[in-house]
Amino acid sequence: MAKCVKILERKFSDIEKQLSAFTAFVDTFVEDHKEVLSFKLSQFDRLNAKYESVKEEIFTSLSDLEFNNFDGKITTCNEHIEKLEVRLKSLNLKYSKNNNETGSNAVSNVVKPCFRLPELSLPQFNGDIETWFIFKEQFKEIIENCGLNDKQKLQYLQSCLIGIAKHVQTVDDTYDSLFLALKQRFENKRLIINKHINALLMLK
Repeated sequence: MAKCVKILERKFSDIEKQLSAFTAFVDTFVEDHKEVLSFKLSQFDRLNAKYESVKEEIFTSLSDLEFNNFDGKITTCNEHIEKLEVRLKSLNLKYSKNNNETGSNAVSNVVKPCFRLPELSLPQFNGDIETWFIFKEQFKEIIENCGLNDKQKLQYLQSCLIGIAKHVQTVDDTYDSLFLALKQRFENKRLIINKHINALLMLK
């Protein structure tokens, strides 16, 4: 079993190094790099799949004592991956939008609010606490930079909610009130950790 732990430690360490490389890419990103964004996203998706596979090995093959060595690392890595995914997709969205606008028949440099959303589907949220952070960042990146008023943003947010998330109660009927209610309900790291622990116990 000790050999298995060593192998998993090496796999995990390799994933952490690759995540650090992605972080460096995002932190030092300049517009000249926009052509490789799609390729980087594909690479990131493959790394994420590899991470999920290694995580599954950790959950299913280690004893409780051995798992304790990875517990904190997994929590940190989950947060790291979520933030990186949001940043990469936000960059890709930004430059995809810029490319679509290139060559348009603009007649002035006056900045006007865009009352129509980009030709991209908005993310949906079904109440899964593990996907809340990604949904929150992607939604805000698209909506809050689009010059919409509170009522419009509220309508778009409501249209993205499905399942139990659709029935969250708010103090008043405003965008800020609904977003705060969702955050208070689903942005709970303790619940995420408990969910992972329960999944591990179910496998025993």
